[in-house]
Amino acid sequence: MVRVVELESTEGALLVAQHRPAMNPLVLVDGAYFSSGRLPRKKLVKLLTAGAVPSASTSAVSV
Repeated sequence: MVRVVELESTEGALLVAQHRPAMNPLVLVDGAYFSSGRLPRKKLVKLLTAGAVPSASTSAVSV
């Protein structure tokens, strides 16, 4: 599941304060920092297909 959180929202502001991304978008996978700025698609696909993230609860948040 992919969820987009607006930067101007309360949740978005809290995520930015917590992770301090250098650029937007901030991408989290299962609540853990994955990237900010340009999305490294190959790295994300590799992470998701390697089974490092349980498929039933896979989520990404973009701020």
